[in-house]
Amino acid sequence: MEPLLIDVSMEMNGLYAVLYEVSGVWKMLERLQSTLAYRTTTRKENEALCIASLVGQDPADFIGLSHQEGMIKLFHGMDEVPLSLLFTIRPRIDVDGCRWMPQTIL
Repeated sequence: MEPLLIDVSMEMNGLYAVLYEVSGVWKMLERLQSTLAYRTTTRKENEALCIASLVGQDPADFIGLSHQEGMIKLFHGMDEVPLSLLFTIRPRIDVDGCRWMPQTIL
């Protein structure tokens, strides 16, 4: 098993508790953002796929997408995102209608 998958599995155990305590995907994503800040993937395009599974999106929909396509799909699939994500100082996706989206959460 790849190191990233092991890390994600370990983090999922902690996140399941959060799922029962708070409502809304954005709360979980906010927790994820701080948890994943010190993580990385061996393949950049796997970031959206891994995060999708944690926020209730179907990871199969992300297979074969480029990193940018995956991140756009990930954010478009959310009803809400945490404000902290909007105001982080990170590179943004340079596509019309997506410039508010960070290129990465990791």
